[in-house]
Amino acid sequence: MQILALLGSPRKKGNSGLLADEVLKGAKSMGASIGKIYLDDFQIRAIGKVIDDIRNREAK
Repeated sequence: MQILALLGSPRKKGNSGLLADEVLKGAKSMGASIGKIYLDDFQIRAIGKVIDDIRNREAK
């Protein structure tokens, strides 16, 4: 079994991170392969912003 925690909070030591750590610790103790990704580490933009950027480039 593989468990991946995706965390949206920018606070890595916040409540969400602590809760995910406990869940992952329990899953690992049962033999699961675990991982954790903080979405704040990636540049994610809303699709509307991407479309606006494309339109602005085309207008130039």
